[in-house]
Amino acid sequence: KYDRNIDVLLFEKEIRAIFARIIEKRIALEVNTSGVGDRFGELMPSIPLLALYREMGGELLTIGSDAHVPHRVGNAIADTKDILRKLGFSTYCYYRNRKAQFIVL
Repeated sequence: KYDRNIDVLLFEKEIRAIFARIIEKRIALEVNTSGVGDRFGELMPSIPLLALYREMGGELLTIGSDAHVPHRVGNAIADTKDILRKLGFSTYCYYRNRKAQFIVL
């Protein structure tokens, strides 16, 4: 794992404010899988942050692998869907012509 010794709870107030705003504005939070299987070793945002987002009423998610090389396209998408289900999410989305298209997890 990449050494990211940051205690996100030190920034909980700010994180909650950001989540509250994107929930209010109906902006989807991207779950980026590029950190899985590399030096970060986890989703971005992390599972605890995704749980906080859900706890606050967050529902809109997109999933992306942020691949820069072909063999990383779709990295950890299936596992990510399982994690999101366990956290209480039921859908994720992608956008077509600026309209959310929902997919059941």
